[in-house]
Amino acid sequence: MGETFVALLRGINVGGNNIIPMADLRDTFTATGATDVATYIQSGNVLFDGGRDDHDTWVERLEAALAERFGYHARVTLRSHRELRAIVGDARPGSAGIPMRTDRTSCSCSARRPRQRRSRGCAPVMAWTR
Repeated sequence: MGETFVALLRGINVGGNNIIPMADLRDTFTATGATDVATYIQSGNVLFDGGRDDHDTWVERLEAALAERFGYHARVTLRSHRELRAIVGDARPGSAGIPMRTDRTSCSCSARRPRQRRSRGCAPVMAWTR
């Protein structure tokens, strides 16, 4: 088990543009060496285990794979589990004039991976698809 990342791909399946089936997107990530790959609805958000490879390696690899397979030239926004925890932890209710919604978190427990959450009986709020 390595570093868990979420890749945020902008402009996928929006307004009839950049139509990419999530199963194909998961297959593409798996083909690059990612493991435990899951997507969230048709959003282009992909959760995966990146093994021992670092952030920059994954960004370069994923951008090349997406361009080659789908002709989708985009800048991949990649965040580690640790980075997302820090972002959420630093957010204050009402900051930026937007009320904090605690019902939109990805999981109701501290387990990092979908399999761990299921085994602990955690109820995810967002459903990632494998």
